[in-house]
Amino acid sequence: MQKIVILAIICITLLTSCKNLTDSTDVHKAEIKYIFEEIEILYNSYNYGGLDDIMQFYNYDFLHNGLDKSDVRYIWEFERISIYSTIDFSGISINFSDSEMSAIVEYTMTLSSGEEEVVDDIGESAHFSYLAGEWIITGNRVE
Repeated sequence: MQKIVILAIICITLLTSCKNLTDSTDVHKAEIKYIFEEIEILYNSYNYGGLDDIMQFYNYDFLHNGLDKSDVRYIWEFERISIYSTIDFSGISINFSDSEMSAIVEYTMTLSSGEEEVVDDIGESAHFSYLAGEWIITGNRVE
């Protein structure tokens, strides 16, 4: 009987620890999705200067396929904000590394000016890293 109780305690402990892993992943997914929601809100109300607020989600040494943070800022300002009034992210899919310290996020970004709607093919994936206790867009680190 004592062996059964010990075995039951071990099983409960294992089940509880697996649930915590799932909860951790869910929390990280929610944090990353929150960034996309914030970017939508900031972009869609850009009239109060949301570009700097949008850029805060990018790491200072962002690098993605040869583009650095200043290149991305240019794209946001002159190829998105100056042309399109709204942005929408949909189909967000988050894939974590084994350590859950980095993630690749795939999504569809739709920009609209009221007159036309465009799916932005530049923004179809983002590389995130968990740095200093928060998720930040770091790029794929490829020059």
